[in-house]
Amino acid sequence: MFGMRGSLGRQLLLPLLLFEVVSLLIIGSTMLVSYQGQLTGTRRLQQEAAARASVDVEAYLAGLRNELTGAGSSEKLSSPEQSRDILTRLQIAQSSYTALAIVDNSGREQARLAPRPDAPPLPQNWAQHPALSSILSGAPYNGAVEFYGGLPYMVIAIPMRDAELRVVGMLAAQVDLSSLWNVVSKEKSGDTGYAYVIDQAANLIM
Repeated sequence: MFGMRGSLGRQLLLPLLLFEVVSLLIIGSTMLVSYQGQLTGTRRLQQEAAARASVDVEAYLAGLRNELTGAGSSEKLSSPEQSRDILTRLQIAQSSYTALAIVDNSGREQARLAPRPDAPPLPQNWAQHPALSSILSGAPYNGAVEFYGGLPYMVIAIPMRDAELRVVGMLAAQVDLSSLWNVVSKEKSGDTGYAYVIDQAANLIM
């Protein structure tokens, strides 16, 4: 009888082992599928947050360019006094402008306003600056992000046109980008994720 019990135990052992292995494989597969589903969902949330942040950042920069465009018609800037008055009004209306300049087609600066000594200076040689080349082709200019005193800055410029819509110069502004944090901080990825801003070279801006 004991021999029969031993034989029966050995006969049951293999099916039990196979059952345990199959159960573990099923559990493992279920966990893997669940993890992959969570990972896919997280990536989708990150992509959606990045897309929203990108739209918000571009809208913010477009708003700054539109402000410059509205002030930059050559009819409003017929004298140095009028030019400086326009720059002063722009800086008062938008504190993100840390410096502003009006430059003619040859790169000569007609007026400059730099109320913040803690901000980086505007370029001195506009004739050799890539902003002027972009403006003369009729396109607005967005410079590279540069850090000064631990804060990110960017030079933007828009074409100035006469009554016949010919480009006669540019209105340039140095922009403090730290205020962008207010734009992107509202974007979240899941419950604990945050949005960050990087430039085209993948350098962290904020």
